[in-house]
Amino acid sequence: MAQPPVCRIMDYGKYKYETNKKEHANRSHQKSTQVKEAKIRLRTGIHDLETKIKHINSFLDHGHKTKVILVFRGREMEHAARGRDLMELVVQGIADHGQVEQPQRIEGRFLVMLLAPKS
Repeated sequence: MAQPPVCRIMDYGKYKYETNKKEHANRSHQKSTQVKEAKIRLRTGIHDLETKIKHINSFLDHGHKTKVILVFRGREMEHAARGRDLMELVVQGIADHGQVEQPQRIEGRFLVMLLAPKS
């Protein structure tokens, strides 16, 4: 005999509908970031590298993080220093549009670097 009563009689369908609406509104206010990828090779020419840098810049302008992957094939692993130089060219090319979030590191046969848009 508590005042007010302990339980409440309600329409469960209406309750589920309102909770779904609240969850949907919360999800729509979140900003999702995608991680785009750009693959280059050790033998990639300068003009092709400039084209890749333009693509990376457009990804960064749209607010996407970009993972730059340099692929070593065969005996190219012996020229890792040349690969690092190519990555530095990429960093110089994106200086106006983004910044390095994770510096370059070797993962197996790949040299990987993560770029983020400038805030």
